[in-house]
Amino acid sequence: SSFLSRSGQAHLDHITAHHLPSWPSTMPSGHLLALASGGTLNLDSLPQEATLEMLQACRDRIFVLEGDASSATDAPKTPARTRAAREAPSSGSKAMTKAQIGKEQKSIVKEIKKKITPLKFYTGFDKVEREVKFAADRLPPEAAELILGISRDSWSSATVTANLGGNDVQRALSLNEGELLGSVWQKGGAIGRRFGAIKARRLGSAPLELQSLKLSYTIKSQRLSGSLVCVNSRGPVARKRRRNGADGFNDEHESDEESFDGLPF
Repeated sequence: SSFLSRSGQAHLDHITAHHLPSWPSTMPSGHLLALASGGTLNLDSLPQEATLEMLQACRDRIFVLEGDASSATDAPKTPARTRAAREAPSSGSKAMTKAQIGKEQKSIVKEIKKKITPLKFYTGFDKVEREVKFAADRLPPEAAELILGISRDSWSSATVTANLGGNDVQRALSLNEGELLGSVWQKGGAIGRRFGAIKARRLGSAPLELQSLKLSYTIKSQRLSGSLVCVNSRGPVARKRRRNGADGFNDEHESDEESFDGLPF
């Protein structure tokens, strides 16, 4: 066997304790392993044969080093380093101008208007809020920072979210008062004491009140996703006059119907 017998081990321990000189104080402590018997194993001068005790000491030291390496790897990076690695600009990149950011906002508003066009808003008891979902790809961080209203210095996750309301919605999208318009309709069906039913018809357009805006920006893909909740305002509906005889109605008849649907908006 490659291991010493028990009697041989005892003899070796006796020689080590009484006859061998102590290790020099200048020897690095990291190269000496303490043994369970009280002795040490010099890794710079290995013996011809290894004992079980020596192997166990080596094994224990390896486990300690593995644990230290794992802890160093799993330690989270500081937010500053994470942001620096994520936001490091290319050598030829330049900061966006106010006009360029405004162009990005107009592009988003154009997409929102496109989504609003087919929606129907109703009056009276049928009045309900509408949710308009939109997205913008490859939105630069400078523009996202302004729209979200959150400084890039505080971006510490892969996705940045914001919930806006009131005037913050207009600020985020750079909207003018009453810029978003919705198509207002009157529902069809039986009404009042009249016999039969009436057809649903479009009354015109009305400014939209912006209730809330939810935003989510993915930093890596530079994608902005949003959800805008809006409802037609209580203001007057802008109606288009129809030509005489159009759909069987003349201007006088149209005026009568407009006074009939003067319900609260």
